[in-house]
Amino acid sequence: MREDTVKRRWLWSIDIRGTELWLADLEAQGYRLTHLDAKSSKFVFEKAEPRYATLMVRYKQESLGDNWTEVASDGHWQIVRTTKPPSDSATPMFDSYYDIEDRKTVVKRNEKLLLGWILASITIFFIGVFTINYVTELYSTQLSFVTLFMWYAVMAFQGIFFAFSAYLSFLLQARTQELRPEGLDRTKEVRWKQFSWFRRHTHEDAARWLEDQEADGWQLYSCSRNANRFVFKRATPQAVSYSINRLPSDAKVNESKTDWEHIKNGSYGIMNWSVHRKYYDPTSEEKPRFINNAKEKKKVVEARALIDGGGATLICVLMMLQLYLNISTIIDSRNLNFNMINNGNHLLISLNLALGLLTLLVSLNFIKYMYEVSREVS
Repeated sequence: MREDTVKRRWLWSIDIRGTELWLADLEAQGYRLTHLDAKSSKFVFEKAEPRYATLMVRYKQESLGDNWTEVASDGHWQIVRTTKPPSDSATPMFDSYYDIEDRKTVVKRNEKLLLGWILASITIFFIGVFTINYVTELYSTQLSFVTLFMWYAVMAFQGIFFAFSAYLSFLLQARTQELRPEGLDRTKEVRWKQFSWFRRHTHEDAARWLEDQEADGWQLYSCSRNANRFVFKRATPQAVSYSINRLPSDAKVNESKTDWEHIKNGSYGIMNWSVHRKYYDPTSEEKPRFINNAKEKKKVVEARALIDGGGATLICVLMMLQLYLNISTIIDSRNLNFNMINNGNHLLISLNLALGLLTLLVSLNFIKYMYEVSREVS
């Protein structure tokens, strides 16, 4: 009679990579997975001979690659296994079994989940501030011990929920990053670099920066959807020309030049972009350009200046209005009864003011960027 072993792993669907390593370790100990209950985090194993195996957790995937077999599934979740030993991979950052396409659905699911938990954290934070403010006012009145105790219990529950949601948000961000190419370990063969975070750059600046990396022996492997985080692998230094084009959503990226290697297409907000490259011999060839037509290049730059710069100007105007309203509220509060503008409301106004100043600083930086891009047109 077969004897099953049941094990639970909480938050297994968040720590995908950790779950895969955990299942592989149990397989090596002689516990072979037979059933999955995703909602209760329950894994059922049968006792078998210890063996090497690689397991992968997949989400909303139907087709299986060679040498892979499904061992358990529940709803959209699927766990597959292969017993083929890993081979040397030409791509040092990934095992030969793990493909970026297999991770996309999990990453997309985790990103939506992360957004939900961030919104929950923000919501419970403001609810907690108002609750503390309200209980502080009630404390000065004659209330029974039971009523105050219940309010304290509510505040304690809100604090626990806020701590859990904040922890889960950070955990989701970290574990999801591990599933992306740019989240992998920085070894001697693989390097993750960030071109820009706060400061905006033109597409030509980014292209020149990528060309410098190739000259140093780092070949581009992948990049993030907003083209500011890049993954490189060690390669022979070569002369290369890069092109990063960003166009309005109703425009199509020129991909008619088949001699250019297409790296990636993506979108960020209302903008589409595309990355291409072409290697050349600097001793006998001129540096190739993806957009040789001056009118076409001018159209691209004007579109970027209009979208990015116009949006930045609008944000700046809105933030100036928000700052005016915040400052007016603080000034007017001096003429009101102090009990009407209490410490809790002052805290919210201060937080709003700080956020407004930060956003204004970012908006001014975008306007500076618009000016730099506009110079390219001329």
